[in-house]
Amino acid sequence: MNVVACCVVCSDEEAKKSIYSVSTKYYYAFGCRVHEHLTYKIRSLPDVRWVLPDSFIVDGGDSGYGGEPSVDGEVAPYDEKYHTDWLRDQTDEDAKNRLVKKKPRRKRNKKLN
Repeated sequence: MNVVACCVVCSDEEAKKSIYSVSTKYYYAFGCRVHEHLTYKIRSLPDVRWVLPDSFIVDGGDSGYGGEPSVDGEVAPYDEKYHTDWLRDQTDEDAKNRLVKKKPRRKRNKKLN
């Protein structure tokens, strides 16, 4: 949290207010409201894997991607209901079958000079 506050917004308090969900049980992630140009700063921070817009994660509606809600910097206590979509996808055989599997990379022939 402090890294985001220092690199992106003016203060810890502003950073806390911009965050609307936090997840730490199954994966470490948070959702926050920031201007698009600030996402590039976040993306460049060490140990940041992805910076995705909500439209990439959420299929519409107000359901969110999961995680405990955060209101005015206070994260709601952990509750399994906030992770139901993620849990369902991890145990759903049909969901596993729908995943596109990576094709093996072709070996490149080395040309000898």
